[in-house]
Amino acid sequence: MISKSILFKKTSLPFKLSTVSVIDYPELTSGSYKKPVKFGRPNSSTFNLKGYSDHLPIKIILIEKDLTA
Repeated sequence: MISKSILFKKTSLPFKLSTVSVIDYPELTSGSYKKPVKFGRPNSSTFNLKGYSDHLPIKIILIEKDLTA
């Protein structure tokens, strides 16, 4: 988890956003829009043991700000 203030560059923390990307491995997505393969509920007929989630993970790389500038 990351603070919204870092993403929107409204923070006094010593980090700045470098890159952001959505992790969408082919085995975890379906369809042309790349929706995550849902696992559903264990007691549901739509339960998918190979399912992942209801959202895709996001990869964020932070770098330290130069505090001497």
